Amino acid sequence: MAALPDPTSPALGERLAEAWADGSLIPVGPAPAAELPASEHPAPKLPPAERVRADLVGTGESYAAWRLSAPGTDPVTVRVPLTDAAVGLEFPALRLVQEHAPQAGSAPLAAHPDGATSPIGVPCAVTGFVPGEVLSPQGWTPAHLAAHARLLARLHTIALPGRGALPALAPGPFSLEAEAASVFAWWEEHHPEALALPGDPAGSAGADGTRRILDRALAFCSRIDRDAGLTSDFVLSHGDLCATNVVWSHSEHPSPERDRTAAPGTPVPGFIDFEWAQADDRARDLAIIGGAVHGGPWYVPMDDAAVRAFVAEYVRESESLTDAAAPLGADHLLLRRDGWVAYERTAMLLHCSARASVGNELHRRVLPGLRERLSAFLAG
Repeated sequence: MAALPDPTSPALGERLAEAWADGSLIPVGPAPAAELPASEHPAPKLPPAERVRADLVGTGESYAAWRLSAPGTDPVTVRVPLTDAAVGLEFPALRLVQEHAPQAGSAPLAAHPDGATSPIGVPCAVTGFVPGEVLSPQGWTPAHLAAHARLLARLHTIALPGRGALPALAPGPFSLEAEAASVFAWWEEHHPEALALPGDPAGSAGADGTRRILDRALAFCSRIDRDAGLTSDFVLSHGDLCATNVVWSHSEHPSPERDRTAAPGTPVPGFIDFEWAQADDRARDLAIIGGAVHGGPWYVPMDDAAVRAFVAEYVRESESLTDAAAPLGADHLLLRRDGWVAYERTAMLLHCSARASVGNELHRRVLPGLRERLSAFLAG
């Protein structure tokens, strides 16, 4: 049996081109390996393999992303796992997006979760391609933040009756403190090395210093639960909407799925990588994009005024899109957003620490600044 190609190798690109050209990557007829039945997507135009261009467009921590393109066809994205991560888990969410807010995400085309039956010999998921480029956090302007807030509001028009990964939803109310406690306990049990951080700004060393941050984060989340109340307001949340999962084009050349009403030159966002999408508190997506606790390529630095302007734009757009009887309330959303910052950035701190412990240079560089900003936020 031939060796399987590396998910980032030219050999894998060649296999992808052949599978797209022969119709096995996005099957048109019944195909047990395809997660979507043929009736749910149109018959693709199949280009000759020699005219297909396969470009590796990104490599994250779990997946390699390929763009397949050919003259006269719409390009597609193929995500190939770098580990044993499952593929196609985002498809239930993407189906909802295509039905209710197609500007916010790509079309799910086919998933091949079993390498033994996959046309390229390894698992993969195929979606429509979202054009644009990822900006550095420092490249985001107030116009980018406002456009992001408006598209996020459109995604969040998809209201859901409970919280969790689709389709299994748990009814509310939802406690942020309980969620944070469960996730922090998982890190301590499965990755105790993540707690072995250098000293925090107060001077404590190692795990004792990290536990102090965890305790402060839990206390912060408890206060948010008390002051904001436990929420039962759930929408379709992207779940990982950091700067690296937003791509930007301009209104002169939008894709068919994007808003053509924007003024010329307006930045037009598109959301990618719905791996963590689920029914959740809308404040989660408001928190992950950035704020006072930032670092690395993921989080946009935002002062208090910028955060307030971002949430206000989100509220305005949300209320223009829905006929909800009760207003969202910017102050209430800001409070819940702060709770998600405390929880999510603490979880990210543990993730960065674990990655740094195995030699990842990016996470090692990010760690001190993220810890310092998080400690200041939790103490504020």
